[in-house]
Amino acid sequence: MLTEDARKLPTRQRFVDLILDHFKIPPSACSRIPFESGWLPAYRLTSAQPKGTLVVFGGFDSYIEEWMPAALFFRDAGYDTILFEGPARSGARISPPDHES
Repeated sequence: MLTEDARKLPTRQRFVDLILDHFKIPPSACSRIPFESGWLPAYRLTSAQPKGTLVVFGGFDSYIEEWMPAALFFRDAGYDTILFEGPARSGARISPPDHES
């Protein structure tokens, strides 16, 4: 959908809600990184006994939630996993700063 399409924000929010619900991602794992006049969605998936930390950046043309299965694999393998999204698809472009994800 084009950025101007009024259906884009509610459709993205539905997608995010479904992903977070399906993978049982708690609200405490979700955060926002300030970026220009908006924000970038980010997640931190914490292992009980972390061996290290991985940072996942999906590129400028993906939704970070698409990486959730891989991030959960690494978390379950013992790594804290931080995911964040680039500005081409992110909340920085399609969501106002006060929008809750």
